[in-house]
Amino acid sequence: GNGDGSSLGGVGNDDTIYPTDLGSGGAGSYSSFGSAGGGGAIIRVGGLLTVNGFISANGFPPTPDVFYATGGGAGSGGTINISATNLGGTGALKANGGNGSAYGGAGGGGGRIAIAVAGSDSSALALAANNGTIILSGNGALPLNGGAGTIAIQEPGSGYNLTIGTSTLYAQAATQISGASPAFVS
Repeated sequence: GNGDGSSLGGVGNDDTIYPTDLGSGGAGSYSSFGSAGGGGAIIRVGGLLTVNGFISANGFPPTPDVFYATGGGAGSGGTINISATNLGGTGALKANGGNGSAYGGAGGGGGRIAIAVAGSDSSALALAANNGTIILSGNGALPLNGGAGTIAIQEPGSGYNLTIGTSTLYAQAATQISGASPAFVS
């Protein structure tokens, strides 16, 4: 997200179906740093992968500077990239952008989640790659949230099913789609 009217930062900018990048840091303001982007998890399993826990590549929220009433931008979500022969479990995978700070810090862009299953998929995973929320500025500046993240899932014998974000948060920046040739059905 951008910080208190400064340059943009915290954008989702990785390959859609084979992401490997960490999340981008948010932009700072004149007296407040932006925050770190989310990490990365690349998991390859030749048998059954069962996810019953929580895998997070969420971006971080910044700390506002209350003395100068400015806020840096939040970091974007990072990468979760899973490839398994068989997939099971009821866990959660999240690559959300961090929420903005008070005093004008914007939410970070959503990250990338990619899952490729070659055999059977009995999972019921909760997936989220949302942009962070905007915090209304106390000083009149209007920061812009990053774009929504992407979730690409490839089931056995099919192409990728691409989802842009997972919520109704208003993305104020474009969501970059790279590394894919999407087909649109009307």
